[in-house]
Amino acid sequence: MIESVVAVFIYEKEIFYFQRQLTLRAFPGYHAFPGGKIDSDESEDPYNVKYLKDYPPKIMRALCRELEEELKFNLEDAIENNEIKEIVYLGLAKPPVNAIGKFVAHHFKIVLNKKIDFTSEPEEALDSGWIPVEELCRLYKKGKVLAVIPTKRVIEELSNDINITRIDPLNVTCNPREEIPVL
Repeated sequence: MIESVVAVFIYEKEIFYFQRQLTLRAFPGYHAFPGGKIDSDESEDPYNVKYLKDYPPKIMRALCRELEEELKFNLEDAIENNEIKEIVYLGLAKPPVNAIGKFVAHHFKIVLNKKIDFTSEPEEALDSGWIPVEELCRLYKKGKVLAVIPTKRVIEELSNDINITRIDPLNVTCNPREEIPVL
């Protein structure tokens, strides 16, 4: 099972998104949040940094690394500079029972004290920016935004309550004996 991390940045009632580059193998053109795979050699040295020390080190080190790679954003420095209001574990997205290439994704909501002008990596992002979460949800419902189910769930739940601290489930659940799994 492949593990990954996802960062959902929130400032007031806005959410940071990016549209995946059209040249990417997985989900080209889909709207997503920054993140990526947890490497097998990710350090398990514990953090002494506020917020980061509250979660498993390997997961948080992957989150910090991915944010640096994708956004040129140093999460540790942002915490030290009081740019982060809180980091909340929203939940774990799991694949459908019969999915090929199984992976799980740890979703973290990172609430900012100030809006940050992120620099998205051009190889990863076709487009990126801040948008009111209710507007992103409206665009999704109108078919203007492509998103995998965990991303859709995050958008919908945060548009209902920006202060939500848990989304369960983040994935589609079904009984494969009675239903056809949705991908």
